[in-house]
Amino acid sequence: MTEAAGSDVDTILPTSDKQKEMEEQLNLVEKLLNRVDNNGTMSESTMVGQNESRGVPLQETDLRELEKYLDVADNKLSLGNLYRTVTVDGHVRWLCLEHYDDISFNNTMPKYIDQLEAMGGQSILVNHITINTKWKQHGIIIAGGNGQGNQLNQLSCPRGIYLDDDHQTIYIADYFNHRIVEWKYGAKNGQVVAGGHSNGNRNDQLYCPRDVIVDKKNNSLIICDYGNRRVVRWLRQNGKNGETIISHIDCWGLTMDNNGDLYVSDWIKHEVRRWKQGEKEGTIVAGGNGKGDNLNQLNWPNYSFVDEDHSIYVSENNSHRVTKWVKGAKEGIVVAGGKDDGNSLTQLSWPAGVIVDHLGTVYVADSYNNRIMRWCKGSSEGSIVVGGNGKGDQSNQFNCPTGLSFDVQGNLYVVDENNHRIQKFDIDLNEIC
Repeated sequence: MTEAAGSDVDTILPTSDKQKEMEEQLNLVEKLLNRVDNNGTMSESTMVGQNESRGVPLQETDLRELEKYLDVADNKLSLGNLYRTVTVDGHVRWLCLEHYDDISFNNTMPKYIDQLEAMGGQSILVNHITINTKWKQHGIIIAGGNGQGNQLNQLSCPRGIYLDDDHQTIYIADYFNHRIVEWKYGAKNGQVVAGGHSNGNRNDQLYCPRDVIVDKKNNSLIICDYGNRRVVRWLRQNGKNGETIISHIDCWGLTMDNNGDLYVSDWIKHEVRRWKQGEKEGTIVAGGNGKGDNLNQLNWPNYSFVDEDHSIYVSENNSHRVTKWVKGAKEGIVVAGGKDDGNSLTQLSWPAGVIVDHLGTVYVADSYNNRIMRWCKGSSEGSIVVGGNGKGDQSNQFNCPTGLSFDVQGNLYVVDENNHRIQKFDIDLNEIC
C-alpha cells in the first residue's frame, strides 16, 4: 500500500503478499487520478499528514472504472478499503482507510455498492490472474451433460454463455432448443427465461440463438437471434416477449462495453458494429471492407470482446485468427493465430469465443482443435490452457468448444457444444507461482 504524500502515519501491513496485492490494486486505479474533478463537491474535511484534504465519495465514473479492477465478489471490502482524497495543493491520493481510526464511511459504502451493481456492463476478468496461472485439467459439468435434448437438465448444441456472478447465474444460448436458459450455480436443472416455444419469429420465440449477454443497467438480456436475423432485448424479470432492437443483421456474437454500448459481429458483411442506445445504423469498428485476410478486413467474424480502452478483439473463423482493433483504428492487429488452419502452437482452427484479461492476454476457444489457448501479449505462439487431448466427452476433452468465460475467482467456463454441456475448470491453486 502507498500513503498520501506528506503523511507521517506508518502503515504496517500484515504480510508481503497483502502489501503486493494492495500495490497492484492501487497501480491499476492510478489511471483514474488525472481524471478526477478537483472542483467537484467535497465532503467533510479530514486530515492527511500535514495537509488538509477532503474525502470525495466515489462517483459513477469511478465506480465504472473500479469495477474492472477489483474483485466483484468482494467489492464491498475492496471498495471499502479505497477512498479518494484531494489535498489542498490539488494532488489526489487513494487511502486504505482500515488503518485510520478517525475516518470511516461504512454507513455510506452500501449506497456506492448499489450504484455499482446497477451500472451493469460486461464483467472484466479479475486482476489476480497472471501469465503463470494454471487451471485443473479435468472439468466439472455445471450445466447439461445429460445428452442432447430439450428437458430442463439438457442442452442442445449450446453456443454462447454469460456469467452473472452477482446473481450466481449462468445464461446459455441453447441453440437447437431455440431458448435462453438460466442456470443457477450448483443447480441440477435450468430455467427457460427467453424463447422455448419452438423456432419461429414471433415476439415470444427465438430461432437458433447464438449468443446472449446481460445488460445490468436495464436488467435485461440481449440475444443474438441468429435464425431471425435480429438482436432482441428480453426483460429478466417476468419477460414474456422480446423486443427487436436491431433488425436485418446476420449476427453471430455480442458484447458490451462499460458505457453500455453494444457491439455486434455480422458474419455476412464481415464487420463488427457498435450501437449506442437509440442509434439506427451503428458505427463500424472492425472490418467493413469485404471478406478477406488483409488487416483492414475480417473473414467470417463471430465472437468478440471489448476491453476497458474500447479496443475490440474479434475471432475470425475463416482466417483462423484473433485480431485486435484499437478504438478508431482502420486496421486490426493479429494477436492470436493467423498462420493458416492447423494445430501447432502458432495456429488456430476455427476459433470461437474470446476473452482478454487485464494484462492483454488473449484466451480463445480453438474449436476444431478441441482446446482452449492462451496468447500472452506480443507473443507469436500460444499455449494450451485446457483440452488438447483429442475430440471426446471425457472431463479433459471437448467436442467443438465455442463460448468462453471466467468468473470473478478466475475459474474458466467452456461451452462444449457437441457434448451439450458447460464445463467449469477451477484454478489450480497448487500450480500458482
